[in-house]
Amino acid sequence: MRIALAAALLATLPATAERPTDPDAPPAIQASLERMRSAVARTGTVTYVMHRQEWQDGQAYPAQRVEVKLRDPDELYMHWVGDAYSGRELIYRPGWNAGRLRVSDGALVPTLDLDPRGALAMRGSRHPVWGASLLRTARSILHGADTLSADPQLNASYTDLGRVVVEGQPSHCYQAELPKAQDPGQYADRVVVCMAIGHGLPTRFAAWELHDGALRPIEDYRFEAVVPDAAIGDADFDPDNPAYGF
Repeated sequence: MRIALAAALLATLPATAERPTDPDAPPAIQASLERMRSAVARTGTVTYVMHRQEWQDGQAYPAQRVEVKLRDPDELYMHWVGDAYSGRELIYRPGWNAGRLRVSDGALVPTLDLDPRGALAMRGSRHPVWGASLLRTARSILHGADTLSADPQLNASYTDLGRVVVEGQPSHCYQAELPKAQDPGQYADRVVVCMAIGHGLPTRFAAWELHDGALRPIEDYRFEAVVPDAAIGDADFDPDNPAYGF
């Protein structure tokens, strides 16, 4: 396995992780992944601003900037504040509203209840609404690393990118070339993962797939102003909240 590791980082490697996620990953990456695992386990609520850029068949969807309130598992309030879909609001709660999400595009447009996997709800997005969950993103990253750990025949190549500031948050980043040709169940051919040095949760996840011999991007998510254990409750996931526009 080929591992590229910045020499300057070797002198400041974090302490050994409690449980190596992928034994072939450099120790600094293992430690950051385990720190993220601990952060996910103790986090029940979190607020953040998600920067979302996705591609389908090489074509870019509109870049989105979304304020998100999340209560695990998968209770979401989302408010679009970027150029794309500006002013849109969305609430999704498992088991609520007959499993449908509620979305408002403003006072002049009727509020809709949509099947989260339906064509209208999925328009302009590669994933259903719960794909916006920062905790789901973290768990997906950890699941991928654990899959590699469980099968010694699967080889990944890591590049430790060291300390990177992502949306104002000091983070530890790495790039991994994944064995998707060997195991089609792998999420992508290449991923970049960044985890906050402070709270440990992801600040960036980006992925590329190989098409016709060339890598092309499929998604790039950045998470700004991440606040774990935010003080949010039932009213934050209620369309009758007077602060909302449903």
